[in-house]
Formats: sequence, C-alpha cells, structure tokens
Amino acid sequence: GGYGIFLLRATNTVIEGNWVGIGTNGTNVVANGPYLSSYGIYLGLDSVNTRVGGLTPASRNVVAGDYAAIYSQFSSSNFIWGNYLGLAPSGAIAVTNTQYGVSFNAGHASFIGGTSAGAGNVIYGRQAGVSLSGTGTHHVAVQGNLINLDPSGNILVTTVLHGVSIVNSQSNLIGGPVAAARNVIFDSVAGIQFY
Repeated sequence: GGYGIFLLRATNTVIEGNWVGIGTNGTNVVANGPYLSSYGIYLGLDSVNTRVGGLTPASRNVVAGDYAAIYSQFSSSNFIWGNYLGLAPSGAIAVTNTQYGVSFNAGHASFIGGTSAGAGNVIYGRQAGVSLSGTGTHHVAVQGNLINLDPSGNILVTTVLHGVSIVNSQSNLIGGPVAAARNVIFDSVAGIQFY
C-alpha cells in the first residue's frame, strides 16, 4: 500500500495544516501511485519527537488512510494533537474505509490528544478509533478525544466496532483524573476493548 507522509529515523518533525490521503471532495481515500494510501501518516523506525497537528485550528491535519490515518511503529515521543483523523475536513462525515484512526504497534511514550485546550483529536476508525497493540506499545496517553463522533458529539456511523482497542499492550493511560482528560467514545461492540 501507499503512504501519504512517511517518516523513518526522523527527529523533531512538525506536520501541521495538511490534507493527507484524502481527495479534494474530502470524503474518500485517494490513490498514492497505484495503491490506495494505506497509511495517511506513517511514523516509522526510530522517529522521535514528532508533532502531528497542534493546539490551534490552523495546525489541524485532515488525515485518512485505507488502513490507518496515523500509524506509529517503533517510534516514540509523538504528540498527535487537534487533528481530524478518518474524517472529512468538516469533521461531520466519516471516511468509512479508514480501518483505524490511530494505530500504534510498538510505538511508545506518546500522546494522542491531551488536556490542553485544542489538543484533543476527532477520530474515526471502522475497526477502532484508536488501536494500541503489541508489547512494544506502552506509556501512550489517550486523552481529551472524540472517538467515532463528530466535533459536536454526534454519532458518525453506527457500525463501528470499538472506540479504543488494546491488544497485548501495557502501561497506557486512557482518560485521566481531570475533566479535560476525558475521551468521549461511541462504539457498537466495546468502548474500550482489552484482549
């Protein structure tokens, strides 16, 4: 499959204000070469301290991918803030062939959202909005996001499976003790699934 943005051994990268892996009509995943963009943004091996998005609307990325809007593998210290992931630019329409909004596989020590104003993402994924998998995925904080909902908190698609899926992963934080850390999640099977 293809990549919209591919990072490998990158340090101190900022990705903001882009449409990635999404067509000009804003409602479909576009081809990258002969393939659909399987990964909108790929944070690969030894990529460290990447900020995707930011705390202002101007920093927002609109990202879709046939597999995942954002995929982190063997990368760390990522800050994913204020983006529309798996959604059209309006935030009101899901790009329904996006399987995962954010997927971490051996990605660690990172933030998906946060407690600062504007840090939360609006995330859609048909299988799961957020997927944390593998023993190498640890110390990831998922906070302040709307998952499988639009920016107003309305349900996007009723057939999504999970909000957050955690598979063979440990020492992660979903939500937190303050109101700003709260994720608001819709699902048709499990809001947060552990297995």
